[in-house]
Amino acid sequence: MIWVPTMFSTNRCSKNSVCAMRRLSAVLAAMLGMALATAAHADSTSSAASVDTSTWQCRLCIYAYGWTGNLDAGLGNVSSSSYKFGEYTGLENSGIYLIAGGNTAYRNQDGHYFDVTATNLGLSSRDVTIDGGQQGFYELNAEFQEIPQYIANSGSTPFQGLGSDTLTLPANWVPGGSTGQMTNLNSDLHNVDIENTRRIASLGIKIMPPKSNWSYSVHFQRDTQDGTNALGGNFVTTSSNLPAYFDYSTNQVRVLADYAVDKWQVSFGYYGSFFQDANAALTWSNPFTQLTPGATQGQMAQPPNNNFNAVTFSGAWQALANTRLIATASFGHGTQDATFLPTTINSQLSPAPLPRNSLDGVMDTVNYALRAYSYVLTDLSLTADYTVNKRDNHTPQAAYQQVITDTYLSTYAVNIPYSFSDQLGRLIADYRLTSNMHLEGGGSYENQERMYTETASTQTDSLWASIRANPISSISTNLKFMHERRFSPDYTPIDDLFSPQNPLMRQFDLADRTRNQITGQMSYSINTQWSTGVSVENDDDQYDGTTIGLTQGKDFNYTLSLTYTPTSMTNVNGYYTQERSSWRQANSQTYSTADWYGDDENTFQTVGLSVEMRDIKPGLDGGIDFNYSLASGATAVSTGAPEPAFPNITMRMQSISLYAKYRIDTKWGVKVAYRIERYSTTDWSIDGVTPSTIPNVLALGIYSPNYVVNVISVSTQYSF
Repeated sequence: MIWVPTMFSTNRCSKNSVCAMRRLSAVLAAMLGMALATAAHADSTSSAASVDTSTWQCRLCIYAYGWTGNLDAGLGNVSSSSYKFGEYTGLENSGIYLIAGGNTAYRNQDGHYFDVTATNLGLSSRDVTIDGGQQGFYELNAEFQEIPQYIANSGSTPFQGLGSDTLTLPANWVPGGSTGQMTNLNSDLHNVDIENTRRIASLGIKIMPPKSNWSYSVHFQRDTQDGTNALGGNFVTTSSNLPAYFDYSTNQVRVLADYAVDKWQVSFGYYGSFFQDANAALTWSNPFTQLTPGATQGQMAQPPNNNFNAVTFSGAWQALANTRLIATASFGHGTQDATFLPTTINSQLSPAPLPRNSLDGVMDTVNYALRAYSYVLTDLSLTADYTVNKRDNHTPQAAYQQVITDTYLSTYAVNIPYSFSDQLGRLIADYRLTSNMHLEGGGSYENQERMYTETASTQTDSLWASIRANPISSISTNLKFMHERRFSPDYTPIDDLFSPQNPLMRQFDLADRTRNQITGQMSYSINTQWSTGVSVENDDDQYDGTTIGLTQGKDFNYTLSLTYTPTSMTNVNGYYTQERSSWRQANSQTYSTADWYGDDENTFQTVGLSVEMRDIKPGLDGGIDFNYSLASGATAVSTGAPEPAFPNITMRMQSISLYAKYRIDTKWGVKVAYRIERYSTTDWSIDGVTPSTIPNVLALGIYSPNYVVNVISVSTQYSF
């Protein structure tokens, strides 16, 4: 007999981790008992007569010893410049660019190997990977990757000092109570690019001593990112869009020791993450007329330096031929002790001294998971797992006097050290009803406890069931239904917030919610040439207990696909995807019940078609790819009175790529490729908003990207 916790129970014992462990122990004990009862059958099944394979030969194990590889080199041309087109591709500028890349490999009969793969060496989206070592003894790997993110180059600003942590205004700047009163604004504007580049370099080694069950590995990664973001800086009622320079770096270290023998696998490890920000603060000059004496400059803190260290453990035990137990655990310690900035840089204000020199932030984390998997019967498998994630924030609390945007003094506020504990238990059963039909069912119970939030705990129960069937060999189907309910028995708004909330307000991630989800997939091989597939998902979220806040959310998407293979040399693939999401939110202008509502609806559609042809003529391959995407977002507000509709936000992208490759001989080949991409967007929130459009906001004047770009490339390929 297996005891299973009742779903949707409000038993407060669920808040106790001991109770949760007892529940899991009961499930594991029951599974082990059933597994022991069937162990004799499992062992007899695995004791088949041994087969002598010493004289067998592998006909497919053919290795090319020595050096092999492919090298690509050529030139391409981009017809016009576009930041959006160059995002992640590195093709943001018009003109000629270099094509360089390839791969090479070395093997010898002693098991030594060396692999190098390089792509886009002539662009800012380059990637180089190096692997080497001796099979069964040691492994070495290194990688360098560069990722450009070009967001917008249509902005303009009067601020000077771009690329530093201090933004100033021109010597002839004339401040004003509104942007219209800044008489030199237009003449002082200059272009600003919002972009950044991420660079990831990693190095690793793994050692596998001969005649040992141990292996050891060390991996180091350095991740840097620098560029310019758009931030908002304000002085009470006036605001400026600031081109803020940032320079981040994160060093990560991972050390592992693995042990494997017979039915055991164990791993011990260490993980460290060390984040550094080259700029502690951003300082900017106030372009508006100062509201109080001394409010001529503002300063805001940037992400502070912090460290995190953790020790990890994982293990697996094949307890029986049909039962496997898995456990993982990690214990982490994070610190953040960056020196505080001054409360204000306004010399006319005299706030109380800071109670501390730094946050002295300390956080401990505990994560562990237990899982048992067993074929308790020939046709029935059970999986039970229990997961705990905890964060204990030991940061000391203190009262800090608030200074509002370097303009005036306000009341004191106490920092809040948020902590939480999350416990999740699941039980999953998979039963083979027939040779071509599987039934799966399961349930989970999750309890989340929090400190210093609107609710001390949330409880989430879920049940799901699915059926996988192959009624005939050419058809495969899967249908799943899931029902989930989350409730917060003690939701109470926090009273001591600086800006008190409406007592009827419910945060969507803490509020009571009922979710129903249906997913389904089907694939059908019509014949040897044609196959098709369809997948559907429908999500329905209802926040029945919410008066103010998100009250419902719906999401429906489906995909249709088709594959046609008329010959072994031709392959055609096509698909169509649509996703529609909608949300409703209730709001109040009078700090009471709902008196106006907001509705959002987003629709995404994508069509794709690809054709691949090999040996169109001897040595000639070719192909075509077509993609079309259309997205739109609609926002409506209802107050009971006639309201003008917001314009839709839209995005349309069309792309066609063609290529042809010709093999001159066994070593040399030529590739010609052409791509045209058209991209158009509209966004009422930024289009037409110049630096002076909004009286109390000095904007950057960024507008929606639109482009038509043609790219043609010719390259030669050499194989050796």
